[in-house]
Amino acid sequence: MLLIELEGLREAVEEQAVAVSEVCMRQKAREVRRAKTEDERALLWKGRKMAFAALGRVSPSYYTQDGVVPRSKIPGVLQHIGEVGKKYGLIIGNVFHAGDGNLHPLILFDMRNAEQFEMVLAASRDILQYCIDVGGSITGEHGVGMEKRDMMRQLFTDEELDVMISLRNAFNGEEVLNPEKMLPMPRMCREIMGASQNAVLAREGM
Repeated sequence: MLLIELEGLREAVEEQAVAVSEVCMRQKAREVRRAKTEDERALLWKGRKMAFAALGRVSPSYYTQDGVVPRSKIPGVLQHIGEVGKKYGLIIGNVFHAGDGNLHPLILFDMRNAEQFEMVLAASRDILQYCIDVGGSITGEHGVGMEKRDMMRQLFTDEELDVMISLRNAFNGEEVLNPEKMLPMPRMCREIMGASQNAVLAREGM
């Protein structure tokens, strides 16, 4: 299901709605449904908001990611996600913001199966690496936590990470703000010790 919202002057939106419908049908959409009332609009959006919960009928657990790619790369990344599912023998649902390329692949699994859980993590890394390879990033919305921090090296050079660490340490020298998150761990052990141990901070006299 693809939700498209238009805004502006009534006359202009009406013309745009007709054009959008024609484009969708040319691209072999099965149906184009337009909300005629606010209640109908809310019902269409309910389908999107309940997508994650609906997958609970398919699997007891899911693991979701937050990669982002240029909009022109969405068809390719969806195809790759399908291939990843086949590679690891996993079902992967796709819920995403097509307008900004923000992807939420939902990898379905049974948390009680340790071997399956390891495959889920591997599949997740595979998807995020593809996002990086096509010019995207490992997060488009929810940020970097413990699970994705080591992939920061795939996106940034050591020098760029040094700047991030220096900025973080300038305000968080005692590591009380989100410890052990966002920045790769091996660097954190070395860099957290203060300005004298941080080349950028020492150079700036901080």
